Amino acid sequence: FIEYPAARCASETYRAQCFAAGTTAQGRFCQSGSECAPGSGCFITGAMNRCLRLCRLDGSGDPCPRGAVCEPTDLPDFGACQ
Repeated sequence: FIEYPAARCASETYRAQCFAAGTTAQGRFCQSGSECAPGSGCFITGAMNRCLRLCRLDGSGDPCPRGAVCEPTDLPDFGACQ
């Protein structure tokens, strides 16, 4: 997650937090990351918040499912399959 700065022109801080795995399938609606199945996160999309599969922007790791593209997010090195 991102911790946004309180002071003007300061840098944001990237942090990680572990959640127990949720059960909401990829592509389904969500309200928080703790709802999503393992390997996915809750992202704001043009079609409301959805659980999207995480992917590596450098192409390493598991590729996105056929027909999906690894789109950049505000997370360094990670994207979401859309």
